[in-house]
Amino acid sequence: MKEQSPLGKFHGAFEEASPNSQGMRTTSNFGNIASLKTKLTGLEDEIAQLQQTLDFYKKEFSLVRSDKGTLNDMLDLKKKEVVLDLNGKLFRVDDELKKHSAHQKAENSRLQQQITQLKGDKTTINEQLLKLEAELNDLQGHVGHDNDEPR
Repeated sequence: MKEQSPLGKFHGAFEEASPNSQGMRTTSNFGNIASLKTKLTGLEDEIAQLQQTLDFYKKEFSLVRSDKGTLNDMLDLKKKEVVLDLNGKLFRVDDELKKHSAHQKAENSRLQQQITQLKGDKTTINEQLLKLEAELNDLQGHVGHDNDEPR
């Protein structure tokens, strides 16, 4: 199998125009020139097609790059919107948390004062109960005794 040179078809055109291994020409000079022109025209057509394909892909690449830039801009804008929205929500939640915390502290303080007041009332009632029990015991000790008798 014959190895293809980097020059491809162009190199093949020169091989046909060059003398063969025995030193003889394979075709006439006119045939060689026509064959070279045909191959050259074929190469030019192929180059033109490749250039069109290259131009097409360059445009496609440019469009993709433009789309990428547009999408990046849109993502950046959306990111800024989301950050602003979340910061606003965070501020509102933080503010609401502070209000609820202050309200809870006030409620706790009020309940603590009520507990202290109730403990004081309990102590007072216990003291009064002890006095009343002492009076009751004293009165029970006097029941059935004459009022004339000294104690």
